[in-house]
Amino acid sequence: MNNAELSALKTTISNEARVLYCLLLRPTANLQTGSTEPLQYKEIIALLNATETKISLGRQVNKLVEELQQAGLAVIPGSVDISRSLNNKQILLPLITIKDDKYQLLHQQRSSITSTWTPDPDLFKELAQLVGLIDKEYVTDDVGDFVAYWLGRPESQFSQFQWTQKFVTQIKQRRLAKQMLPVKKIGSQLATPKSGIEADDNARKLVEKYSTKQ
Repeated sequence: MNNAELSALKTTISNEARVLYCLLLRPTANLQTGSTEPLQYKEIIALLNATETKISLGRQVNKLVEELQQAGLAVIPGSVDISRSLNNKQILLPLITIKDDKYQLLHQQRSSITSTWTPDPDLFKELAQLVGLIDKEYVTDDVGDFVAYWLGRPESQFSQFQWTQKFVTQIKQRRLAKQMLPVKKIGSQLATPKSGIEADDNARKLVEKYSTKQ
């Protein structure tokens, strides 16, 4: 286990989430791609309830995976919906593919976000590649939104490695959300329609047809 993982595991996550990562997800994950084996609720629940029953439902397992995601230890692929069953689904463990010798200094100190914070450029590109971002560029507005959000949470302290990882995760989530918005074609361009009711051509023709009859 590398320094990036150890640093993330020391953040404020539950012991159940740590056990899930260390004993089930990490040992069998692909070290090149970061992909886990398909999750098996039955196996996970059996391990976590070794001495007493704490976890009994799939949605409780999902909550642990969400904890790992918040800590930067896991990434949910765009094709997977965490609000539904994760049984037989694969997730990504991004930190296991990172080489410590290259980013050693980025793990050494934790701090709150600052107004002048920017992501580490090399690490950003490497993590963006890992999580499947097609466009590996970002704009100043992306950084500004990220910094503004975390400036309001000064109690949150992470290493520069973890801040960059969180930034990558936020960009991916925002881009996936944009892909899910309804779009309409205007000429050769796609645009997000404004809220409101917009009748299509067929509806208009039907209204006109029956209005004439009346």
